[in-house]
Amino acid sequence: MLIGILLYVMVIHRAPTCSDGKQNGDERGVDCGGACRLVCAFDVTEPVVQWSRAFPISTGVYNVVGYLENRNETVGTKKLGYTFTLVDSAGATIWEKSGTTFLPPDSVYPVFEGRVMTGGRVPARTLLTLAPVTEWEVFPYNREQFIVNSRALAGVDSTPRLDASITNTLIRDERDVEIIATIFNKEG
Repeated sequence: MLIGILLYVMVIHRAPTCSDGKQNGDERGVDCGGACRLVCAFDVTEPVVQWSRAFPISTGVYNVVGYLENRNETVGTKKLGYTFTLVDSAGATIWEKSGTTFLPPDSVYPVFEGRVMTGGRVPARTLLTLAPVTEWEVFPYNREQFIVNSRALAGVDSTPRLDASITNTLIRDERDVEIIATIFNKEG
């Protein structure tokens, strides 16, 4: 009998893990919550699209921007799927592109697609749709990690250019840091 139990424990029994496709151990859901790195989707507020818009750069060329709000104080995602769609006044799709972006906790975060060619068609609406998030996690996110030392806007009336100096305040190096600047006109 003792040999049978020992064999079961050593060969058949598998301890709960955060990647076994089961809700076991102290998990609140399947492979999420408790001791797992991932946060369960039912414990998170979904992100909200604040606005999206296409800005003309030249005839038939647009920059497309959307702003997302993450109301979760400590939870974000490294893989937020999105789709931008430009639609003309007749409701026909002019252009569509899907991608993924990072969404930090407790933030309003821009999503940007540049130099979109519309073949001369004029977008009447810009839609930004979000895919369901599959991997929420608690971020050791420090809003003060990167500080802007200086910024200067030049060429406002012709070809705008923003120059900025940014410092990483932490000792460790950071890789693949995405910096996005949005310049608003007086109408917002």
